[in-house]
Amino acid sequence: KGGKDLAGTMGREGKRVVMVEQSDQMYGGTCINIGCVPTKALVHHADVRRPGDEQQSWYQDAIGAVTDMTTMMRGKNFQMLDTLDTVTVVTGKASFLDSTTVEVAAGDDRLTISAGTIVIDTGSVPVIPDIRGLRKSEYMATSTDLLHTKELPRHLAVIGGGYLGLEFAAMYRQFGSEVTVLEAFPTFVGREDDDVAEVVVGILRDQGITLITDAKVTEVRDGSADATIHYEVDGRPQTLKADKILVATGRAPAIEGLGLDKAGIRTTERGAIEVDEHLRTSRPHIYAIGDVNGG
Repeated sequence: KGGKDLAGTMGREGKRVVMVEQSDQMYGGTCINIGCVPTKALVHHADVRRPGDEQQSWYQDAIGAVTDMTTMMRGKNFQMLDTLDTVTVVTGKASFLDSTTVEVAAGDDRLTISAGTIVIDTGSVPVIPDIRGLRKSEYMATSTDLLHTKELPRHLAVIGGGYLGLEFAAMYRQFGSEVTVLEAFPTFVGREDDDVAEVVVGILRDQGITLITDAKVTEVRDGSADATIHYEVDGRPQTLKADKILVATGRAPAIEGLGLDKAGIRTTERGAIEVDEHLRTSRPHIYAIGDVNGG
């Protein structure tokens, strides 16, 4: 979203701008496409479901309505930029050739762009932990995947008990799924005060969600209709079956494939782009905004 707003502002001031977006499904940024807007809309649809409403059809209708909404918003965001004479929107994967030149790849096509000022706003990507069988599991999903999943899970297992994991856990429980959350640490929402965390846990348990702490997931094995999750609590092996596994173990700055080394851009130990108080990178004419700088 930051890149789109910046491109629009600069374009309306008469400056020549090229905005590169790697997917035509992401015009407008994370918030309206795969972030807060569709998620909160689905939360609303889940909350207003009545006990007599058939779960699967209600869920499918909700996914369809939210998809239509984000499609409309995405189109409007694209048009806001595409109608500006000074702004060019390019769809493709961008990578640096040097500190002033970017190559955009779209299939077999290549486009080279040179600019005196460059802004990186690639956001973040889900972190998939190195658990045996998890990455290859056909039942594994990120939050983005779930926003487009039309089949309501019978049993949703959530790996990770942070804000995102618990939000989706509550939402899918309201839609009618059985939900189990596996958290590796002793408490949920560990950044909150103890009394706040206790209230959150109490509300979720009252909704019928199973919450398990100190759960170390060791392996995921796919079956014909679901997956078996192997985990340990205090060293004791346990298993859980689920037909959908949401991985909600955090996000990392999206820097893969950018060619930052070719531009001489430094990163932090956490893999974020290093910036100063003005969001300038180690190259003063290149800026990094949003999640990609660790913010």
